[in-house]
Amino acid sequence: MMKKNPNSPSPHYGEGRGEVVKGRDEGLKQWYQAVLPLDAPLDRYYRIPGFLGSAEQNGAQILYFEKRPAIARLLKDLKLAVLSEGDWRELWRDYFQPTPFAGFTVVPPWLKDKGDLIINPGRGFGTGHHETTATVAELMREALADRLVKSLLDVGTGSGILAIAAKKLRPDLSVTAIDNDPDAVENAAENLERNGLAGSIRLSVTPLSRFRKPYDIVVANIISGTLIRLSKELQKKSLRYLLLSGILQHEQGSFTAQMALAGFRQVTTGRRGEWVSFLFKR
Repeated sequence: MMKKNPNSPSPHYGEGRGEVVKGRDEGLKQWYQAVLPLDAPLDRYYRIPGFLGSAEQNGAQILYFEKRPAIARLLKDLKLAVLSEGDWRELWRDYFQPTPFAGFTVVPPWLKDKGDLIINPGRGFGTGHHETTATVAELMREALADRLVKSLLDVGTGSGILAIAAKKLRPDLSVTAIDNDPDAVENAAENLERNGLAGSIRLSVTPLSRFRKPYDIVVANIISGTLIRLSKELQKKSLRYLLLSGILQHEQGSFTAQMALAGFRQVTTGRRGEWVSFLFKR
């Protein structure tokens, strides 16, 4: 999921698929680090086979890659630093500790006896540590108190954490979770199994626009630019509630204006750190 920066005792997670890592068993003695602006597009870097993970720190995105000549050639547009701080596996495992999350305690599999929502750090955003994920979960719990809500669509599910939490909160709920990254969907499927929910949540890489039926609540924890791009489809798919997260506080005004939320009213707002989440009702 996320690589711990050896030079920072308490890194936090990036948003919009910034919380990503490929699980690895071998120890890494050295790796590349690159620093990019917070708003820099990162998708192409995630697709590089040597990509290890990323973190958000001090208003920037910190990217990590395997240290190999072939990787250096692919990253010739970036200024690379070489880190040598011991075993990757032990470093990133140290970061994942039991975390309160929407009434649950999120834990990685190696600490499964200490929590009730098991999320394996893998190639999918969401372990409950990042402010956006934690805030959107609290707003989701509020919306799910409405017993008229019978179905939920999680757009950009990543690790599947929000879909899993929703199903645990409301076992009667029909939950669908989608992501355009097959690796993330695979990670989500593994997490469903770890939580005893295999087969109880529909997982798909089908694009949002291909879904025909609406859902009582649509949840999307993605960067603001993607939320705006998908705004019409998100609204179209929502029957009662629309829950959006991944917006920086300084973007709040322009975001709500650009979303053009016709027929929705803002119910409540959640804030943690520099991030804000919105719960809208039709």
